[in-house]
Amino acid sequence: MTASPRSLSPYQARLQRAENLTADLPFAAEILKFYRHIASCQADVYSELARTANGVASVIDLSSRTTLDLTQILPHYRGFLSVAEKHGPGNLAAAARQIAGLGTDSWIALLESYWQIAGLSD
Repeated sequence: MTASPRSLSPYQARLQRAENLTADLPFAAEILKFYRHIASCQADVYSELARTANGVASVIDLSSRTTLDLTQILPHYRGFLSVAEKHGPGNLAAAARQIAGLGTDSWIALLESYWQIAGLSD
Protein backbone atom coordinates (compact mmCIF):
# COMPACT_ATOMS: atom_id res chain seq x y z
CA MET A 1 0.00 0.00 0.00
CA THR A 2 1.31 3.43 -0.94
CA ALA A 3 1.07 6.48 1.27
CA SER A 4 -1.38 9.13 0.19
CA PRO A 5 0.24 12.17 -1.44
CA ARG A 6 -0.88 14.37 1.48
CA SER A 7 1.00 12.21 4.01
CA LEU A 8 4.31 12.50 2.16
CA SER A 9 6.92 15.19 2.67
CA PRO A 10 7.51 17.39 -0.39
CA TYR A 11 10.66 15.44 -1.26
CA GLN A 12 9.04 12.05 -0.68
CA ALA A 13 6.20 13.14 -2.97
CA ARG A 14 8.70 14.19 -5.67
CA LEU A 15 10.56 10.89 -5.40
CA GLN A 16 7.30 8.93 -5.58
CA ARG A 17 6.14 10.93 -8.61
CA ALA A 18 9.45 10.31 -10.41
CA GLU A 19 9.13 6.59 -9.65
CA ASN A 20 5.58 6.53 -11.00
CA LEU A 21 6.61 8.43 -14.13
CA THR A 22 9.47 6.00 -14.69
CA ALA A 23 6.95 3.17 -14.84
CA ASP A 24 4.62 5.16 -17.12
CA LEU A 25 7.30 6.68 -19.37
CA PRO A 26 10.10 4.17 -19.91
CA PHE A 27 11.77 6.42 -22.51
CA ALA A 28 12.40 8.95 -19.72
CA ALA A 29 13.68 6.42 -17.19
CA GLU A 30 17.33 7.53 -17.38
CA ILE A 31 16.70 11.21 -16.61
CA LEU A 32 14.07 10.36 -13.99
CA LYS A 33 16.54 8.05 -12.27
CA PHE A 34 19.07 10.90 -12.20
CA TYR A 35 16.39 13.25 -10.88
CA ARG A 36 15.58 10.79 -8.08
CA HIS A 37 19.25 10.79 -7.02
CA ILE A 38 19.35 14.60 -6.99
CA ALA A 39 16.02 14.94 -5.15
CA SER A 40 17.14 12.36 -2.60
CA CYS A 41 20.36 14.31 -2.02
CA GLN A 42 18.38 17.53 -1.64
CA ALA A 43 16.00 15.85 0.82
CA ASP A 44 18.92 14.67 2.94
CA VAL A 45 20.48 18.13 3.01
CA TYR A 46 17.16 19.82 3.74
CA SER A 47 16.44 17.39 6.60
CA GLU A 48 19.85 17.97 8.11
CA LEU A 49 19.51 21.74 7.85
CA ALA A 50 16.04 21.61 9.37
CA ARG A 51 17.51 19.85 12.42
CA THR A 52 20.01 22.65 13.05
CA ALA A 53 19.34 25.35 15.60
CA ASN A 54 18.70 28.04 12.98
CA GLY A 55 16.67 25.87 10.62
CA VAL A 56 16.36 26.11 6.87
CA ALA A 57 14.55 29.45 6.81
CA SER A 58 17.69 31.24 7.93
CA VAL A 59 19.80 29.54 5.27
CA ILE A 60 17.68 30.21 2.21
CA ASP A 61 15.29 33.11 1.93
CA LEU A 62 13.31 32.24 -1.19
CA SER A 63 11.27 35.44 -1.07
CA SER A 64 14.37 37.54 -1.68
CA ARG A 65 17.64 36.88 -3.42
CA THR A 66 19.52 39.14 -1.06
CA THR A 67 20.17 36.53 1.65
CA LEU A 68 22.29 33.43 1.15
CA ASP A 69 24.10 31.85 4.07
CA LEU A 70 26.59 29.39 2.60
CA THR A 71 28.06 28.37 5.95
CA GLN A 72 25.44 25.65 6.36
CA ILE A 73 25.08 24.71 2.69
CA LEU A 74 28.74 24.56 1.69
CA PRO A 75 29.62 21.44 3.73
CA HIS A 76 27.06 19.50 1.64
CA TYR A 77 28.22 20.79 -1.74
CA ARG A 78 30.88 18.14 -2.34
CA GLY A 79 28.28 15.42 -1.73
CA PHE A 80 25.91 17.08 -4.18
CA LEU A 81 28.66 17.29 -6.79
CA SER A 82 29.48 13.64 -6.16
CA VAL A 83 25.86 12.65 -6.89
CA ALA A 84 25.90 14.70 -10.11
CA GLU A 85 29.23 13.18 -11.13
CA LYS A 86 28.19 9.60 -10.37
CA HIS A 87 24.66 9.65 -11.78
CA GLY A 88 24.52 12.56 -14.23
CA PRO A 89 24.78 12.47 -18.00
CA GLY A 90 28.28 12.76 -19.48
CA ASN A 91 28.73 16.54 -19.78
CA LEU A 92 27.11 17.23 -16.43
CA ALA A 93 29.21 14.55 -14.73
CA ALA A 94 32.35 16.09 -16.25
CA ALA A 95 31.37 19.59 -15.10
CA ALA A 96 30.65 18.28 -11.58
CA ARG A 97 34.05 16.58 -11.52
CA GLN A 98 35.74 19.80 -12.63
CA ILE A 99 33.91 21.92 -10.04
CA ALA A 100 34.66 19.37 -7.30
CA GLY A 101 38.35 19.91 -8.02
CA LEU A 102 38.13 23.64 -7.40
CA GLY A 103 38.74 25.27 -4.05
CA THR A 104 36.07 26.40 -1.62
CA ASP A 105 36.53 30.03 -2.68
CA SER A 106 35.57 29.08 -6.24
CA TRP A 107 32.53 27.18 -4.99
CA ILE A 108 31.42 30.22 -3.03
CA ALA A 109 31.87 32.48 -6.06
CA LEU A 110 29.88 30.08 -8.27
CA LEU A 111 27.05 29.69 -5.78
CA GLU A 112 26.82 33.41 -5.03
CA SER A 113 26.84 34.28 -8.72
CA TYR A 114 24.12 31.74 -9.46
CA TRP A 115 22.04 32.96 -6.51
CA GLN A 116 22.21 36.56 -7.71
CA ILE A 117 21.41 36.13 -11.41
CA ALA A 118 20.12 32.67 -12.31
CA GLY A 119 16.62 32.60 -13.69
CA LEU A 120 15.96 36.29 -13.15
CA SER A 121 15.83 37.13 -16.85
CA ASP A 122 13.50 34.24 -17.71
